[in-house]
Amino acid sequence: MTEVENWELDVDMLTACNCNYGCPCTFQAPPTYGTCEGVIGYQVKKGSFKGLNLEGQKWVLAVRWPGAIHELNGVGVILIDEGANEEQKAAIEEIATGKAGGPLGIFMSTVNKGVNVETVKVDLHVDGKDSWLKVDESIDVKFAPIRSVTGDEQRLSSLIPDGMLTKKEDFYSADTFKVNLDDMEMDFPKRNAIYSLGEWKGP
Repeated sequence: MTEVENWELDVDMLTACNCNYGCPCTFQAPPTYGTCEGVIGYQVKKGSFKGLNLEGQKWVLAVRWPGAIHELNGVGVILIDEGANEEQKAAIEEIATGKAGGPLGIFMSTVNKGVNVETVKVDLHVDGKDSWLKVDESIDVKFAPIRSVTGDEQRLSSLIPDGMLTKKEDFYSADTFKVNLDDMEMDFPKRNAIYSLGEWKGP
């Protein structure tokens, strides 16, 4: 087994899923509608892997579990931004698939029914309620504020001191959430959306 060098990354994450606002998974509860289907966009704020600078690099995970995440049997597609060079693509694939260990090593162990890796154009913009994520014509996610019954914007967050992937989640509405991949389609407007910052170390 090849030994993986220590690494550190700070990563912005944009998540959209089929659950209602707040996402029960955050609270160890079953998914709102039984299955867990979602997209996570990742963008490295700072950090390196095996001495290779990955700042600004992006990838996306589109994933589906038949039940709660911890019950396993997930299938996924990892989409690495074509702007990365070959070394960066190899590093991102190692991290994104969980082979490099760290928090994603645990998280991706639940996607145990198969993961495909592709290189595509990934566009990702992190700006709170105005965040968005787009992958060619196959993935389109647009954030918006959650609104009260009176139409006022609501600011909602959860603190997770012992969280694995992140210590804090800011909740929004995924006003647009569409996935159109070969083996995976989703269309869940006005469902849960989350911004979070991951401060990861591996292996």
